[in-house]
Formats: sequence, C-alpha cells, structure tokens
Amino acid sequence: MFGAFQAKTAIRKEDYCFVVEGYTGVVSLHQNGIENVVASSGTSLTIGQIRLIKRFTNNLVILYDGDQAGVRAALRGLDLALEEDMAVRVVILPDGEDPDSFVQKVGKEDFSVFIKNNAQDIIQLEAGILLQQSANDPTKRAELIGHIAHTISRVKNPIRRDEYIRNVRELLQVDEGKLVLEINRILQKEVEKFSQRQELESRGAPASSEQGADTAPGASEKGIAPEFGDGYQEKDIARLLITAGNKRFDSEEALSVAEYVLMNIEDVLAEFDQPLYKQVVEITFQLVMDKREVSLDFFLHHPEESIRQLAINLSSSPYEYSENWEKRHDIGLSQNPPEENHRKDAENLIKRFKLRKIRRFKERNARKMNDLFQANGPDEEIEACMQLHLKLKAIETQLAKELGTVVLK
Repeated sequence: MFGAFQAKTAIRKEDYCFVVEGYTGVVSLHQNGIENVVASSGTSLTIGQIRLIKRFTNNLVILYDGDQAGVRAALRGLDLALEEDMAVRVVILPDGEDPDSFVQKVGKEDFSVFIKNNAQDIIQLEAGILLQQSANDPTKRAELIGHIAHTISRVKNPIRRDEYIRNVRELLQVDEGKLVLEINRILQKEVEKFSQRQELESRGAPASSEQGADTAPGASEKGIAPEFGDGYQEKDIARLLITAGNKRFDSEEALSVAEYVLMNIEDVLAEFDQPLYKQVVEITFQLVMDKREVSLDFFLHHPEESIRQLAINLSSSPYEYSENWEKRHDIGLSQNPPEENHRKDAENLIKRFKLRKIRRFKERNARKMNDLFQANGPDEEIEACMQLHLKLKAIETQLAKELGTVVLK
C-alpha cells in the first residue's frame, strides 16, 4: 500500500481515503495538496490493505482511470471492503485521464469539485454498469440480479444492507421480496459452508484456505445469518418465544406469551425475511397445538444445531445490572427488569412488528397503484388500491401513535 505512512494523518483528518492505481497518482496528488491518498500498486485491493486503511477511516473512495479497465479495477476488491463494513464510493475519471494527468490539468479545487459531484456508491455503480450490459436480455438480467444480490450479501451492517436493497430495487425495478429472498439464499449457503468448516476443524481436520474461512460473509453471530429486511423484529419475536414463550401473558384468560404472539402474527408468517426465525415460530406453533410447554430448555436441546445455537445466543445477554446502583448509590429500578416484563415486552414487540409489515404492504400497494396508473388500468382496481392505501395508512398511524413514533409520509 504505497504512501500509507505519509497519508495516515490526512486520512484521519478528512475521514476518508482515496485509493489510486499507481504511485505516480499518489505523488502528483500530494504535490497538489491532496494528501489523504494511497496506491494499491496496480493490483486489486487485498484484505490486508483494506484493514490497514480501516485503522484510519471507514470511508473509501476508489479513484481510477476512465476506461473499461479502470472500471473493472474499481470493482475488484469490492466484496472485501464491504465485508469489512466500509462505506465505498467510486469516482471514474473522464476518458483518457488518470489521477496524475487530471489533477495537473484542472488543479486542486476543480479536482475536489469533480470528486464531490461524481462519487458514486459502489453497489449503485455496479448495478448501473451491469444493467447496461444486460440490456433487455431476460437471462442476463437474471444473472445481474443474482450478481448484485451476492454483492449486497457481503454487507455486514443490516441498516446499510436494507438501504442498498431499496436503492437497487428502484434502480433495477425488481421486486424487493425476490431480491431479499435471493440474498437470504446466498447467506444461508455461506452459513452452511461456515458451519461445515467449523465442524471439520472441531474434528481436527485442516481448515479451508479460501478467503473468509474464519467468518461467514456478513455474519453477525456465530452460525447465524445477519439481519436484513425486517430481520431485527423477527429476531425479537424468536427471542421472546424462546426465552418467555411459557410465561403468562394474561393470568385471567390463562393465555401464554407464545399463544399471544402466535395469535397476532399468524397472518403475516409468510412475510418473514429470515427462515431461521420463521422456523422458530413454526416450531412454537406446533408445540402449542400439541399442548406441550414452549420452554427455553426445549430449544436448547433441539435436534437442529442452528436452533440450539440461536437459543444460546438469545438467552445469554452480554449485559447485567450492576448491584452498585442499589447497594452503593441507593438507586433501585423503577420497574421490573425486561426479562420480567413479558406482557409489555410482547405487546410492544407485536406493535413494532406489525408496523414494519404494514409499511411493507403499503409500499407494495403503492407500487401496484402506480403501475395501474401508468398502464391506464381499470378504474375499479385503482379505486381498490386507493381504499386499501387509506386503510393501511390508518393502521400505520395508530400503531405509530401507540409506539410513540412519527409517521413521515
């Protein structure tokens, strides 16, 4: 990584790092007052180089020549940077220009303006390039969606991943559910590979030497795929069912927490994004139907490793209440701790979950209504969509009010 030592102070100060292809670009930019720049020495970025940059900033700007080779070079190393949870943008210089010639031609100020106006998010750039290449070919378009899904699956941060999914959905005009399903399929395969490697290592077999052998790409917990879509809410439901499913929700009606949760999510079970959390709900439903206890012990001893591991992760908190607050400072809790607030926990969880699903239904209905308008569709279908929109909006507003959140649109 040429120039890293000389650039580290400027990288920290600017909070982003330029990466160029050759050392002449580094020298020329430094001479023109742009010091937060390093070179990958003509190769694609390696994991070591990325982690070196990450010591100083999480923001990476890849700056390459304005030709097809430059574009391809910009896309190499992308997965590695995303797996390291870095924000990656790319600037493609005008045709025939490289960083050295371009900064010499326009100077520091115009160079900075060009960078600001032309920096593109790496996934949107990749999607745009592949979209041009696929044209109207259905086969190539299917390959394109699979390629983009593979790239997004590398993003660890679930919030950033959700944002990428929404952006790509709008750019490619693809159904969000299908894109999420494809990403989930890729993640599941990676988790399975990771589990197999772990099992081999536990038996004393040599670990695979391929990149990523130590962690599943995008994995946020050992052996469990990361959250995306409504994954956080679904995970919370799984947590409540596993750790408190047998607790009483309503003592007068002898209703358990598991029964209350199942009553309220049965109609949207098909909308789950994460198969593992959906499986927990289905297992719980069968236990309730068989009149068996929904206990933590059952999940901890489940025959499937993924269920056992999930139960372990969800039942052990990395935090605990300090006894000093009460013993030393005479400050006690004003309410029961979360693990004892089963009723309130369940009520708020269901409201948050329903709010997410209602918003998804509303977006889907809005897209259908927009398509009908553009196609000059039947008036009765448009009217039905409008009525459904009003109903969903009313439910959304009520749920948001109960949760104390704000509906922006």
